[in-house]
Amino acid sequence: MPIYSSFLHRLDVISWRIFRFQLTKKDGSTRLSHVVCLKDSRHQEAWTEISPFPGRSKETIDEALLQLIAILKGKKTSHLYPSVSFALATALKELSFPPIPLCALLSGSKQEMMQQALLAEQKGFSSVKIKISQLPLEDAFTILDQLRKIFSLRVDVNQRFSFQEAMHFFGQFPFTAFDFIEEPTWETSRLADFSHPFGLDETLEKIPNFMFENLVNCKAIVVKPMIQGFFATKKLMQRLDGNKIKLIFSSCYESSLGLMQIAHLAIQTKLYPLGLDTQSLFTEDILIPFPIFSSPICSCPFPAQIQTHLLQEIYHG
Repeated sequence: MPIYSSFLHRLDVISWRIFRFQLTKKDGSTRLSHVVCLKDSRHQEAWTEISPFPGRSKETIDEALLQLIAILKGKKTSHLYPSVSFALATALKELSFPPIPLCALLSGSKQEMMQQALLAEQKGFSSVKIKISQLPLEDAFTILDQLRKIFSLRVDVNQRFSFQEAMHFFGQFPFTAFDFIEEPTWETSRLADFSHPFGLDETLEKIPNFMFENLVNCKAIVVKPMIQGFFATKKLMQRLDGNKIKLIFSSCYESSLGLMQIAHLAIQTKLYPLGLDTQSLFTEDILIPFPIFSSPICSCPFPAQIQTHLLQEIYHG
C-alpha cells in the first residue's frame, strides 16, 4: 500500500516492521531508539532510525512511534513530528556512504578531554569540538588555550553565559583563536555585538526563522536533522546555499544507521567536518562494522549489516 507524506517523498511500501533497541554508552547510560524496516513492491528493504532526543526534541519517543505507526497504516496528517519526517525522508536501501570529513568530539572532565584530545591527534583529526558548559571556567580556559594551538576548535557553550560573561571569557582569546563558538550566550538578541566568530544551534530549534544572515560574526549554523526534522533541515540548506556561513550537520546520539542518514543529507551540500563522532561514546552499535564514524575521513563503501540480535520487533504490518 503506497504511503504519502506531505513532502515530496513517496515510499511504495507493502509491508513494514518496527524494532526497539537500546545502546549503552561508556558512562553506563543508555539511548532508547526505534528502527523501521520498509519493504517495497519489489521486495527491496529500506532501513531508517527514529530517535527523538529527550530534553531537546519537541516530541517524545512514544509520540513519534504512534504517529509513525498511524502513517504506516495509511492515515494522512498535515503535520509530521521532526523525527518522523526525518526518518521517512531518509530511509536507506543501501547502508553505505562515500568519504566524508569528521570533527572529533571532546566531552567530560578536563582530564578526560585531554586524553580524548591526544587520541584525536594520533588519529589525525584537525577539527575538534569541545563542550565546555559543564566545566569550571579555569579548566575550560586551560583546555581551550592548549588545544587551540593543535586543532581547529569548535567551542560549544550551550548558551551557558550571559552576554557579558561570554564577552569577558572569550575576550581572553584572539579573534582567530577558534573556528567558531557555538551558542556563546542565552542573550541571543545581543549576538550582533558579540566579539568572536560564533555559530547557532539551539537558537534555531526555538526560533526557526531567526535572522542570522546579517550578523557579521555568525560563521556557522549547526543542524541536527533528527531534532529539527527534514523540512527545517532542507530550509536551512536552501537558506545557506551560496552563503559564506557554514552549515554543519550534527548528531544527537543516534546509532550508525541514523548517522548514515545524516551523512546522506550532508553530501547534498558543501561539506565541512561533520559532528558525527558521538558514536565514540557508545560500547556497541546495531551496525557492523563498528565503529564506522571514527576517523577524520571516514566512509563505508561496502554495505554495513544490521545486527538483528540487538533488535526487538514490536510492531509489523
